[in-house]
Amino acid sequence: MLYALVMPRMPAPLANLIDAINRGDLHTAVGLMAEDIVFVDNRGHRLVGREDCIFLVRQLFDSGISYRTVIEDVARTDADWLLRGRTESDFSELNQRVLWRARLDGEKVSLWEAHTSGTGGTLIESLARDRIACAA
Repeated sequence: MLYALVMPRMPAPLANLIDAINRGDLHTAVGLMAEDIVFVDNRGHRLVGREDCIFLVRQLFDSGISYRTVIEDVARTDADWLLRGRTESDFSELNQRVLWRARLDGEKVSLWEAHTSGTGGTLIESLARDRIACAA
């Protein structure tokens, strides 16, 4: 008997958020974020709430840094989506392999957490240092 493993399809809100950020479309990205969204980087820095997460995305767009998320694999565990891939950028420290954990609240993204093996700076550190929330 032959068994096939089927990779789950990434839910539309996650795919659309990634696409909006890759295209530099702040309006669409904002519409996909839950009011209480949390961004977490690989060093544990957290941005809590849509306002602070919008600030980070706006800073990224305004910085002129080329930045793109590429998803290669998708898996689901309970309420979380696990995404594996890479980021591509003209800023060499941001070119890295990444494992993301994401969560949805209905049709909105409520968690975006990145895990990398990189030792360089993170987007949150570089672009939104004054908005980092204390760890819970």
